[in-house]
Amino acid sequence: MKIYAIKDTAPDAPRQLYDLDADPGETTNLYHKYPKIVKQLKTQLDEFKTSGRSRAISPPK
Repeated sequence: MKIYAIKDTAPDAPRQLYDLDADPGETTNLYHKYPKIVKQLKTQLDEFKTSGRSRAISPPK
């Protein structure tokens, strides 16, 4: 049991999208509500990856 776990508001969403100004506690996943924003962010991330400007972060040792 996770005592401090926040209820997943979109359990079928493959990713998470939050409006941090309106929801700083990240309580409402907006992934399905804003598909255009999701698409724009995915396109931007893919561009970063192909240009070498993004890489996986290694966990701290």
